[in-house]
Amino acid sequence: MLIYISLASLAMLCLICVAGIFYEHFRENYFQFFGLCGIAFYAASRFWRISQLDEISPQQTFYHLSFLAFALGTAYKTIKFAKDHPKRPKSRPPSPQQTAKHENSPLSPSRFS
Repeated sequence: MLIYISLASLAMLCLICVAGIFYEHFRENYFQFFGLCGIAFYAASRFWRISQLDEISPQQTFYHLSFLAFALGTAYKTIKFAKDHPKRPKSRPPSPQQTAKHENSPLSPSRFS
């Protein structure tokens, strides 16, 4: 029974991590990105290893469930944050005030021509 619990939790953990890697609202920093990649690879490799050996300790099942609980909590928090904060545009055209400010600056390209 522990094998099936671990396999299910590792499969869900791997899916959540892969979804987090490609989810646009979860772009915090490179450390978290590489951490998610590492956890996804760990979950996939452990899934394969457990399914081949057919043996697992209760401690390992507890670790896998703990990883899954943390991933579910992080995914819930990220989705809730995304709903509360609309997506910002990646780039906006400059406003007329910004354009005028840059044209009058001493380093404006028009001053050097």
